[in-house]
Amino acid sequence: MTDIVYALMESLRAHLQSKLVTSPPSWIQEVLTIPVGGTPTYIPPTFIKVGRVYDPIDDGVPGRGLPFVQIAIHANDPDDLSDRWEHAILSAIPFSRENTGIGMGYPFEIGGGQFWWRRLTVKFIVDATEADLNQVAAGRLANSLRSVLERLCNSRSQSNADGWLPGSAAEPGGETPILSQVAKSHCWEGGGPDDDFIWRGGVWVQVLTEKP
Repeated sequence: MTDIVYALMESLRAHLQSKLVTSPPSWIQEVLTIPVGGTPTYIPPTFIKVGRVYDPIDDGVPGRGLPFVQIAIHANDPDDLSDRWEHAILSAIPFSRENTGIGMGYPFEIGGGQFWWRRLTVKFIVDATEADLNQVAAGRLANSLRSVLERLCNSRSQSNADGWLPGSAAEPGGETPILSQVAKSHCWEGGGPDDDFIWRGGVWVQVLTEKP
């Protein structure tokens, strides 16, 4: 049986790959299109992976003039172990209770099982040092990507047709994902030369699961 956390990360990676690279819907193409050399150009992620992103120099920057976009999916938050972004039984710690957001009361055990928050972080880098983008354009692209990820990482619903289906990670007899919700997000300018820009950001995702 595959560990549910790893299965969720792989499921989310496949979902983001489909929506951002393989077959992006029109609204995403519109949001992530910027002028490149005077031509409107869709900027998809260069790659999406489970695990850390690395320096663009190590991974090969795409054609000069284009931003280099990396997305990495992590269990918990490996860059900040102090923020309690950890897996937890829904009623186990105050942080969990503050982030239920699903209108459920206590207790959370049903039929001998438990509800868990399985917590993931989607980190991204928008490296515009090889692209002729000013500060405003680079910031707009990075924040637009953050906004798109917020929608894609929430559960699919009638109002969010391009959302994630975390239940695709379920296995018979194992832990069952119920819904996904974005709890918080962040985006910031992360350095670079005076006339070039690197933006970094993250979307913190929690998946409610039922564990036998």
